[in-house]
Amino acid sequence: MESAPAMANPWTWAAEALLEPGERLLAAEEMQTPEGTTPPPPPDPERHTPLGPLGKVGVAFLSLLNLNEFGPGSSLLDRLLFGVAADGPAGSLASSLTATLLRTGARRRSVLVVSDRRLVVGLTPEAKLFSWAEQSQDRLDVVWAVPRTAISAAAIHRYRLRRRLLITFADGSWAAFRPAYGADLDPARRLAGALDSGAGRLEV
Repeated sequence: MESAPAMANPWTWAAEALLEPGERLLAAEEMQTPEGTTPPPPPDPERHTPLGPLGKVGVAFLSLLNLNEFGPGSSLLDRLLFGVAADGPAGSLASSLTATLLRTGARRRSVLVVSDRRLVVGLTPEAKLFSWAEQSQDRLDVVWAVPRTAISAAAIHRYRLRRRLLITFADGSWAAFRPAYGADLDPARRLAGALDSGAGRLEV
């Protein structure tokens, strides 16, 4: 009995449309940022306003409740329940990446695209409420990208009870990703192998 042919990657066409002339696609997989704390967002000079003592106390209190401007992923509760999803100082690559996804990723599926030149994060068009499954796989909008030289390592990493893809950037910051709900770990392994030679076989 012949085995069933492997299913084609549904993101290949949309990912190839993002490539520059001469750029070669290595992997494209849907991934999600796990729950947990993330770095503070990059500083915004236009919003910088010095705070007095009472203002600083208020910001600290609200950050514990996760109700302040830092948004999801910044509270003590997130850290206790879910752990750490990304780490690095404000303005680091992990800070920029997670802030971008928090700002633009609502009701959109995220796809990591790896080429021989770049790591690109693409998002599907925003879904209508209650129609997540109907999102098109034919188009991705680039929301974040870095050259391959900005990535120092990629590996499958055990964290608490799950395994996830851990991408470490050249500035020392890092961000974790997990496969979409219901998917196995193969997409993460393919991305790790494309980003870091041998990393797809490295599971720690």
